[in-house]
Amino acid sequence: MGSARRTFLSAGIVALALFFATETMAFRTPEALIRAIYLPLLDDTAPLPAPIRIYGADTLGLIRTFQGHNSGGLGFLPFVDGQNVDIAAFSARQIRLDGVSAEIVVKFTNFGEPNRLNYSLVREIDGWRIHDISGMWASGPWSVRELLVADPSRLGLAEAMASP
Repeated sequence: MGSARRTFLSAGIVALALFFATETMAFRTPEALIRAIYLPLLDDTAPLPAPIRIYGADTLGLIRTFQGHNSGGLGFLPFVDGQNVDIAAFSARQIRLDGVSAEIVVKFTNFGEPNRLNYSLVREIDGWRIHDISGMWASGPWSVRELLVADPSRLGLAEAMASP
């Protein structure tokens, strides 16, 4: 094999490895993670990051278990606390940061309705990821992690879980 071909193959392997690394790599700062989630929602130019990039390992485990038992999903997009998106007046504020975790409060309007979400982030080996997202409904507080482990009948997903 000629040296030019070896160089080309080596460059291709490196490019492929970098592509897959960026597809699963977490974020260097909590702000970068929040920006990656909301930028596509604010200007509709790119898809949301894949769950493997934004959720921590234990939360991903809960999501996978939930998806294995439910075909209907949560029924809403946690990042906007709704099913449809028309975000304006967005702000994010870091309220706590230590070496392994962070708390960020995100405020925005969605279709003119004010929303406030709390992000609990964890620092994993490759960067920052979501541990939980929480907010407030008229019926009380909610959290993604609690919804993922809740009784499906409480979430209105009993029909989605019923096997034919």
